[in-house]
Amino acid sequence: MYYLAVSYNQPQFNECTTWNSTGVTFQANIIFDRPFGVFTDRNNSIYVSDQLQYYVFMRVNNSIQLIKQIFINNISNANSIFVTSKSDIFVGTYDGVDKWILSSNNSIPVIYFNSQCLDLFVDINDTLYCSLSSLNIVKKIWLGNNPLLSEIVAGTNYSGSNSTMLNSPRGIFVDVNFNLYVADYGNNRIQFFRSKQLNGVTIAGNTSINTTITLSNPTDIVLDGDGCLFIVDNNNNRIVRSTLNGFQCIIGCDRSGSTSNPPLSPRRMTFDSYGN
Repeated sequence: MYYLAVSYNQPQFNECTTWNSTGVTFQANIIFDRPFGVFTDRNNSIYVSDQLQYYVFMRVNNSIQLIKQIFINNISNANSIFVTSKSDIFVGTYDGVDKWILSSNNSIPVIYFNSQCLDLFVDINDTLYCSLSSLNIVKKIWLGNNPLLSEIVAGTNYSGSNSTMLNSPRGIFVDVNFNLYVADYGNNRIQFFRSKQLNGVTIAGNTSINTTITLSNPTDIVLDGDGCLFIVDNNNNRIVRSTLNGFQCIIGCDRSGSTSNPPLSPRRMTFDSYGN
């Protein structure tokens, strides 16, 4: 099911859906530095943040073409990117968040954190969430307020593994009920925080109530149209998903590399409207 305000893709899959184990590289003529952030909108345009610049690609006649390249002056470590249904482009920088307009080459500072924003998310109420890994917290910011107000929604500013703490959080996802999912990188788990609750529940990985799956430094979490989890398991060089019958690996499953082409230390994942 899609909601009108959602800018990203959430395809629905069945238990038997599979993906080609060998990835196809697009735009091979571009030499990326460290493309840590990737986002695909509902029109299947692909946005990539690559440290000192970001790219916008568009699918044209079944091929992917570069339509915009912007150099981000005086900014390093552009690790995350999120595009809203209004086509506002939010980029996480080394000390906060900037906003870009697709039709412009200029940015507007949104908020300063004095910490690197390793992942971004904007919910259906136009509230921005930022994963501040070095502070071991996730904050949310009401974009419509002036001045901007921020609030800690997960973590305690100290690293730890109990239900209220995080350890170097990375990828985040917020569902339409405003529940928060966090890839708790340093604790090798995925944490679930109900809206307005600071006590998290482990739904995958270490400290889960029921043994689910062993993760090693997960860096991203995405939900499909049925609410199933897709996890980027960074140190295991794979992507796994949840099903009615438990977790299964879908990409990078032969980590020896003998029969498949696993991604090397993947950071992010994103769906297009076709489920790729």
